[in-house]
Amino acid sequence: MKHFVAQDFFEHRARGGIVVHDVAIDREPARRGFLGHMQEREQTMVGLSIDAQVVESVTAGKRVRVEPRRDTRRSRVKEGGAALAEQIGVVQFVDRVREIEPAQQGIGSDFSSSEDVAATVALDFGEGDQFPYTPIEIAPDPPMDGPQNPVDVGLSWRSHRERHLNISSGRLNLSVSAMREERRHERVPRVMAETAVALVGVALVFCAVAAHQPWLDRHFLPSFFLPRRWYVFLETGVRVAIAVLGVSLALFVRPRAGRLTARAPALVVSVGVAALLAFGASELTLRRVHLRPAEWLFPEEEPRRRPHARLGWTLEPARTGHNRIAGRAIEYAIDRAGYRVRRVDEPVDPDRPTMLFIGESMMFGEGLTWDESVPAQVGAIMGLQSANLAVHGYGSDQAYLRLQIELPRFRRPAAVVSLFMTALFGRNLDDDRPHLGPGLVWRPAEQHSRLASIAKLAVPYRSDETVERGITVTRDVLRATVDLARARGATPLIVVPQFGAEAPVERTLRRRILDETGLPYVLVAIDSGWRLPWDRHPNANAARLIADAVADRIRGQ
Repeated sequence: MKHFVAQDFFEHRARGGIVVHDVAIDREPARRGFLGHMQEREQTMVGLSIDAQVVESVTAGKRVRVEPRRDTRRSRVKEGGAALAEQIGVVQFVDRVREIEPAQQGIGSDFSSSEDVAATVALDFGEGDQFPYTPIEIAPDPPMDGPQNPVDVGLSWRSHRERHLNISSGRLNLSVSAMREERRHERVPRVMAETAVALVGVALVFCAVAAHQPWLDRHFLPSFFLPRRWYVFLETGVRVAIAVLGVSLALFVRPRAGRLTARAPALVVSVGVAALLAFGASELTLRRVHLRPAEWLFPEEEPRRRPHARLGWTLEPARTGHNRIAGRAIEYAIDRAGYRVRRVDEPVDPDRPTMLFIGESMMFGEGLTWDESVPAQVGAIMGLQSANLAVHGYGSDQAYLRLQIELPRFRRPAAVVSLFMTALFGRNLDDDRPHLGPGLVWRPAEQHSRLASIAKLAVPYRSDETVERGITVTRDVLRATVDLARARGATPLIVVPQFGAEAPVERTLRRRILDETGLPYVLVAIDSGWRLPWDRHPNANAARLIADAVADRIRGQ
């Protein structure tokens, strides 16, 4: 047999044999055999009577010789004839079973696996079951006269049960310990993942609450391309989205992330490593691409520009470009010095009295004809030649550097008009182009991470330190511009266009940069509707208003 557990049996000392009273079968055999008719969970009792020495000798592979004893009980031979025949039958039965197939294979054929055998095969031996006749002793060959000790039925059952319970308890304790160890190993990464996700969620909620409008106005500067109300609406929407995301992470994503980390930590680590590698690969790929400064992203845009080592870029000279804006065909004529003029063949004469205009696309006259631009209208009002030195995308420092280069060419400069808008103040903080630092020290363009530069375009956050440094540099630049004009005998003036009502943040910037330094400027309030269709630049009416304000202020000086 594969597994044979004897329970509650006793040995008959007088006869030297074992009487098997009952065999309890608790499972249905999977295959054939003499127990094959029993059903699952059916307690069928099979009565057997087996001599211990007979079974032991035969199953050990030894032949058994059956002979009667020649002792004082010889007179009982005749009486025990029937018993002898029964004993001989038992011997033949056991011997035949062994010849057919080994004991272990026999039971294995009756039961498909050890699990199909009952947990305990109970052998219950009754004291009252005796052979009907005194059995004739069957002597094994060789004789086996081992000690025969009685078996305590109760002790056997108790000891077996104790051993069975001890083994089961040990296995149970081992299983529980293994489960606890496994759960402990799963609990650590789960708790760490849930804690990390919860902290991120709480941080997002805190940021959404802490980012009130005054804080946003301090770190996200006014935009030229978006109206103030749109800007506030977008900021409020982003705050709400961040708060919802934080709550979702803390309440819903956190437990799922913990379970995923506990069940598949390798997958979570793989995803994290893949994300890091993706960022690294993206950065390496973008470094192979030449990124232009934020204010010069489209090289084919009219008017065309070209690189300049000190200024970053200037207009391509001696060419005429065309653009279609607000349904009108606009011509941009640039003379050989890089100034906008009416016609390429009508360049600026540096020997004549001239009013110089510096700045960016608004001063250049984006979307306007030459005659509609501010420099052309002021020149017509004042009766002087105007030189339009403005270049698209310039900051205040670039305009000042261009004035440094161009002003010495003019023999009789009459005035220098520069432009400042609080909505364009953010350009003065850019360092991805040649720029002026504190003390008006020239610095080349700084190289940043490509991904960081793209993120900065999408989220133009400015720290307090950056804003304060920008205010200081802008004040110094405008003061230097005024001083440079006065040094050449020209009248300096800073024009400040203001579309619509001035927001508190815009008013604060204007006062800190212009009023506190005592710089000469003129604030021009313009209707917010006086802009080009589908464009934020001033239309011809707004340009006329600015030109009149500039002319009046210069005449008054």
